[in-house]
Amino acid sequence: MRVETFSIGFGREIHGWTDRAGTRWKIGWLPLGGYVKMYGDADAASAPDTEKLATMTQEQRRESFQHQPLVARAAIVAAGPAAQYLFAILIFIALVMVVGRSYTPPVVGGVRDGSAAASAGLQAGDRFVSIDGRAVERFEEIQRAVLLGLDRPFDVVVRRDGRDFALAIAPRMVEERDRFGNIFRVPRLGIESPK
Repeated sequence: MRVETFSIGFGREIHGWTDRAGTRWKIGWLPLGGYVKMYGDADAASAPDTEKLATMTQEQRRESFQHQPLVARAAIVAAGPAAQYLFAILIFIALVMVVGRSYTPPVVGGVRDGSAAASAGLQAGDRFVSIDGRAVERFEEIQRAVLLGLDRPFDVVVRRDGRDFALAIAPRMVEERDRFGNIFRVPRLGIESPK
């Protein structure tokens, strides 16, 4: 099958070249995808060129998209979205490798008065090192441990001013309302995440 144009991006051509097989490779000014114009297409939207198709020789028909078996045409049509999907995955992987994943560090941003954290002696700026012997790297791990442990006491190690302190904290059950007005009880330490 012959490809007449392979374009990365849409619109007016910024840069391009034609290879020995006669395929025009180009970069369009609007980088939101791309397209492939097959031999026998009238335009980039793959509308068949009926005049050209009617006058094709047997050799030209073998190179024409419209004269290929249904399975081959379906594979070609599916290849475009598949390539876009894989390209998006590669961009995401590259971003994660370069920028990294964002997360909230396990640092106490603030302590509510009268809370379980205040009673245990936690202070703003304390960094959780471990909960019940498990290392803590993200603030979300503190929240999960509290929700899964309900109101049972925890042995925690926090780092303050370069020194580690062992504390025992027992979350308190607090009544809260959901957006529908239902009342439910949840365990809370009374700490806020860092801003």
